[in-house]
Amino acid sequence: MPAIAARMPKAKRLAINIHMVFIIFEVAKIVFFYYLCNEKLKDMEKIYKVEGMMCKNCRRHVEEALNAMDGVKAVVTLDPPQAVVEFEGEEHSLVELQSFVSLNAGNYVLSEL
Repeated sequence: MPAIAARMPKAKRLAINIHMVFIIFEVAKIVFFYYLCNEKLKDMEKIYKVEGMMCKNCRRHVEEALNAMDGVKAVVTLDPPQAVVEFEGEEHSLVELQSFVSLNAGNYVLSEL
C-alpha cells in the first residue's frame, strides 16, 4: 500500500474506492450507450441503386423527393447512381420510397444494393 494511502483514515480510503467504482460505472455506461447509438445508426442507413438518372437535374429531383419524406435524409449521386438514405425513426419500405419518388420526381427506379 502506498505511503499516502496508509496514512489516510480507513473511512476516507473506503469513500475514495467507492467513488472510483462509480466513476468506472459511469464511463462504462457512456461507452455502452455510444456503442448502442452507433449500432442503431448503422441499421437505419440503406443504399439504393437509382436507375434513370442522366444529369445533375435528375439527381437533384430524386434527392429532393426523398428528402421531402418524413424522417428521411438522402444523398443521391450520379456516379455511382445511388441514394444513401438515413431513416430517423421508422424505416420506410422500398415500395414507399419508390412510390414517393415516382410521384414527386419522375420515372426513376430504386432497387436495393
